[in-house]
Parts: sequence; structure tokens; C-alpha cells
Amino acid sequence: MMGNAYIMQKAAEVDDPLLRLCHLAAFSVAQYGLTMNRVSKPFNPILGETFEYVGDNWKLVAEQVSHHPPVSAIYVKSAGYDIRMNTSMSTHFWGKSLEFKPCGLKHYNFHDNNDHYVVHRPISACRNIIFGTMYIDHYGKMTIKNTRTGDECTMEFHKAGKSMFGKSKNGSVEGEIKDADGNIHYYIQGKWNDHIYMSPVNPDKKGFDENNLTILWQAETTPENWEQIYRFTKFALQLNKITPSMRQSLPPTDSRLRTDQRALENGDLTLANTEKHRLEEKQRGRRKKREKEVVDWKPNYFEEYIDPDTGTQEFKLIRDYWEDSKNQDWSHLPDLFGEEEEEEEIIS
Repeated sequence: MMGNAYIMQKAAEVDDPLLRLCHLAAFSVAQYGLTMNRVSKPFNPILGETFEYVGDNWKLVAEQVSHHPPVSAIYVKSAGYDIRMNTSMSTHFWGKSLEFKPCGLKHYNFHDNNDHYVVHRPISACRNIIFGTMYIDHYGKMTIKNTRTGDECTMEFHKAGKSMFGKSKNGSVEGEIKDADGNIHYYIQGKWNDHIYMSPVNPDKKGFDENNLTILWQAETTPENWEQIYRFTKFALQLNKITPSMRQSLPPTDSRLRTDQRALENGDLTLANTEKHRLEEKQRGRRKKREKEVVDWKPNYFEEYIDPDTGTQEFKLIRDYWEDSKNQDWSHLPDLFGEEEEEEEIIS
């Protein structure tokens, strides 16, 4: 998602809430950009696992706040905006495809005028999981509403396939930007796997103005040997990078310190499988200890609450992760990946 942070920066620099909605539409679509062929099973984070990243004028912290069901809470902070979201979803197996329906909302908050935009995401599915070439599809409605002004963007993600005229609709997206009174100001069109552009309403035809288009987002060119690098973008490829200084400063819960993940990245499949089993057993041991002591699991940096603007149950950051990082205070965090005898005794 944050590989396209430059779009959020543009949104933060725009004063007009409706024009800001156009940039938010592009940012919200762009996160799906190169996912069509990314069908490898992802790592399931360990309960309490964290991840941090510092970008250009923004920084992100995430924590695995639930194991069953798996949920990651995410918070992005910038000088002009904040982003809050979680990865909660429901799944449904349809025989030939596996459908993923997002349960949590995504929130964009801007500091200049307290705009709060709420995003309802479309459905995703993995197709051809029994026969044929697997691919990812996204379809259904995405809405982005400004809770302060009532302005709203509604976009339709069309299912992969062909129209009645034989034209391919793979990745096709189209939408409208409306004010609180329902008046259309901008149109959004493009493909979630290629590009998104906008047009103001044609004053004569009251429709899409083909002669007045503005590109909001263009998918990046795929790297060389894309298939061998899990079809990651250049940005995603470097997220697991770790330097000696990072190794000294990261908390013991950071994803970069996962031994199974690192072994897989280094091509040592035997060690990766061994470490995966060890870490899973270690996690079971911690759960058994909590059950024995009748202690409920609580995330270290997030907690659930009811969002006052939407009435939905969400996650918010309750402890300053970056202050802990500055002070190198990780004493409250568990050792998720180390090999302590204590943990082995709990398991046995």
C-alpha cells in the first residue's frame, strides 16, 4: 500500500475535499496494482509480531493483534495525514475460487481540516485454484466517504471477463465523485492493474470529458525475473531488508527477525521448515501458559474501540511505538523468535 505514498502526499496538499477524494480513490485502487498473479500463500504472522517502516515523510507500525482469526492492525503517521486499518476478512470457498471479503474499514485522517475519509473495500478472490492458471481478481463496490462533509466516491470494480461486445474488462474500474447533495464533480476510470485517471464533468454533455484527463496513478514496470521474486514490486522487495544497526535497534517482535522467513529468503528450505515448526510450537507454548494462568491476550500497541464517526469496531494505537524505539524500551515485549529453555519447558 505505502509503495504509492506519493499519492497520499498529493492528497494532503490539496485544499478542495472533492479533489482530495480523487487522489484518495487512486491511492485506494493502486494498492491492488500488481496483485493479479501474486498467488503464493503469505506468511501467517505470529501473535504479537510487529513491523515498522520509515518512509519519506511517513512512518508505519503494524502488529498482529489476533491469531484466530488472523488480524493485523496498521497505523501510518505523516505530517499531513494518518491512516488506520486492519486486515480482518471473511473467506468463502466456491469450488473453483476462494473469496476474501474485507471486514474492517480503512480510515484516512487529514490534519489541516480534520477530514475523515472512510473506505469500504471491494471483494478479492483467487480464481482457478483447482484447474487452470491461478490469478487474483477484485470486484464489487469501493466507497470512500468524507464523514465531515458528506462527499463520497463510489467505484465499481468489474469482474474479470469480457463484455457483451467482446471487450476485455479485466481490472476495469469506474466511479464518480459526488458532493453531499449528490452532484457529480469528477469521474474516475482506469484499471486496478494498470492506471487510474480522472476527468471533471463535461459541462456540455454532463459526462466523462475525454479531452480533459489527468493521470492519478500508473502501475510501475515489473522488475526483471519477476516470477522468481514472488511478483513483488521493487518497494515490497526491500521490506525484509535488515542491516547490523537495524538488528540492534529493532524490537524482538519485528518480522525481520523471523528465522523461518529469513531462511526461506536465503533459499534454505530445510531450515525454513524446521524453524517454522519451532516458532509455531513456541507460540502454542505461550498460549498454554496464558490459559494456565488465566490471562487474556492483549496487543502491546493497539486496542479495539468503537469509531465515533462510523459506529464500527476498529483498532487504534494506544502506546507510542516510536517513543519506545527512541528510548530502546522493549522490556514489555515477548521474545517471539528466540530459543529459551523456559519456552521449551512450557511446551512440554
